[in-house]
Amino acid sequence: MKMPDRLSTPLLLLLLLPFRVLAGELSAGVARVDITPPVGHPMGGYAARKGPSTGVHDPLYATVLLLRADGQSIAFISCDLRSFPSERVLAMARERKLAEHVLLAVTHNHSGPLTWEDQSWPSRERSWFAETELKIVNAIEQASKNLFPARIAAGFGEIYLGHNRRKVVPDSKVTMLWRNAEKLPTAPLDPTVGVLRVDDAEGKPRAIIVNYACHAVVLGPDNRQISAD
Repeated sequence: MKMPDRLSTPLLLLLLLPFRVLAGELSAGVARVDITPPVGHPMGGYAARKGPSTGVHDPLYATVLLLRADGQSIAFISCDLRSFPSERVLAMARERKLAEHVLLAVTHNHSGPLTWEDQSWPSRERSWFAETELKIVNAIEQASKNLFPARIAAGFGEIYLGHNRRKVVPDSKVTMLWRNAEKLPTAPLDPTVGVLRVDDAEGKPRAIIVNYACHAVVLGPDNRQISAD
């Protein structure tokens, strides 16, 4: 993905200014696990794509941020996947008393495995989907074993990275602007970037959550390499 030539001033200041403590008696833990499927897994994201994956361009990860305070805990999980409809992750996390609350999020990339239809590949006895569920829960457990006193803060900025792929032409009709290599101005856009930063007691950043409205379709339907896009 080509990054923009410059960050907007609000976002730049947000990343440079020191964060202040917003919560006391807060503990945090972080963990990351590789969830890349084996080559040959059916891919999701494009109806025009012909055939399963033939290789790995870059690995896929599930990243966990576990927060605990006042007897409550929440696990934030971000996966490099288009979707991951799993109630089992929540059930196992609660059963193993790892977290009362679980937020399972995906980046909605279009170069990952198919996850919303057949979840039994390559076999029902040992599917990638089921193994990934277990990997994610084990990552939550790993994060719980590495808790540290934490400080947390949030902020917002702006960045113009994406484009609106529905282009209104002069006759008021809409055409699809699938690619915008020329970086033509389009609208409407939501440039808001939300940032949640977690520091340890020494002020070292240990986790950063970024929220930005963007469709992760960097690689097109001709690509059959697994990628986080």
